[in-house]
Amino acid sequence: MGNNWKVGSYRMASELTDDKLHEVYILKNNKLIATLDIEDEIKPKAKEMIAELTHQGIEIILLSGDKQSKCDALAQTLNIQTVFAEQLPEEKLAKVQEYSSKGNTVMVGDGVNDAPALARANCWHLFW
Repeated sequence: MGNNWKVGSYRMASELTDDKLHEVYILKNNKLIATLDIEDEIKPKAKEMIAELTHQGIEIILLSGDKQSKCDALAQTLNIQTVFAEQLPEEKLAKVQEYSSKGNTVMVGDGVNDAPALARANCWHLFW
């Protein structure tokens, strides 16, 4: 019989460790064997683009599965005022549905976990 592998956030590993500092936890046969820390690369013109969209009256939100502290730091760097962090795919979908009920909504995602929210947005882009 093969090994059972799981890769996910702290929520998945919380019964095995109190260490909440990492982005990714890797379990093999329900034992924590590794953690990963990932640093986002901010595109060179991202701050400028967000400033221009905000100037045009477009509300920018950061909707992410990443930790609150990481999202807050990114939002501060990019001057994003509204942050929803540590969101599961179904929570992202609910937020996009909420915003879509108020008007057109654009979603930019970077992974499979964004698929439900991307499908609900009026317009979307997937970065890979």
